[in-house]
Amino acid sequence: MIKRLSKAEPNLSIERVCSLLEVPVSSFYYKPVVNQESEIITEKIIEIHHDNLKCYGKRRMQKELMIQGIKIGVYKISSLMKHAGIYAKTPKKRHYYDVDEARPDIPNLLNRQFNQPKLNTYWCSGITYIRTAKDWSYLATILDLANKEIVGYATSERADTQLVINALTSAILTYKPQLNGLIFHADQGTQYISRVLGTHLKDKGIIQSMI
Repeated sequence: MIKRLSKAEPNLSIERVCSLLEVPVSSFYYKPVVNQESEIITEKIIEIHHDNLKCYGKRRMQKELMIQGIKIGVYKISSLMKHAGIYAKTPKKRHYYDVDEARPDIPNLLNRQFNQPKLNTYWCSGITYIRTAKDWSYLATILDLANKEIVGYATSERADTQLVINALTSAILTYKPQLNGLIFHADQGTQYISRVLGTHLKDKGIIQSMI
């Protein structure tokens, strides 16, 4: 404002302009002090941000900075990230929902008996998301409750019923179990209450169980 007014009225001195604006003359000559420490930390934050596929939020960023010997608070990191225009990528969850209504036609045959003595009698399935080089993907796994090992899995950009079927197919092709009477247990995610999955399991003689 002072510079604009002095240019508009070149005959007025800086002192006179400041007097008219009722501000001290020193404000014209003031230059903000650059916090070099904050600049260095911001550069580190940007480096970590890009090295980790732009997925680190303020807390993970703090842990990484501490590993590098930089002690800084979470709120300070948040402020520096915001000032630098850095935001953590998060997975798109719009394809992955749980339902509120239970399926009474699918009983809970497991009943929290997670320690099973015999292999290929109780398989448990779940879906999670994982970070990839490009974006996020969904991972469906099949767990044998007898030895707690993953017997099948599949990945996809969509958390749909086909993802579960692909994971189940992977387990069947790898271990070739006796399917008739095999218990397939999962939660009430939309992928698992799907009629398509129910029909697929029934056709193979697999019994569906649900929390």
